[in-house]
Amino acid sequence: MWALRRGELHEDTRAAVEAALLGAINPSGDSDSVGTITGNLLGAAHGPGAMPSLFVGQVAWEIVDALAQALLQVRRRAPLETGRVRPT
Repeated sequence: MWALRRGELHEDTRAAVEAALLGAINPSGDSDSVGTITGNLLGAAHGPGAMPSLFVGQVAWEIVDALAQALLQVRRRAPLETGRVRPT
């Protein structure tokens, strides 16, 4: 949350996203996990166009696409309110 709030100090969205990501990944500890969660939250909030090219170029898009397609298949079989998958 600190990294996300830090990013809010910038008026430019791309600069805000970059500041938040750098704030999340630069400390020691579980910075890879924190950076992943921060990136996901920022991507959901601002869209992929707000992500700095330095970070986007490192993404394995074929894996992301495969996971997204798998999640869509699960969603089509599960009612939103329960989150349980109905048998097919």
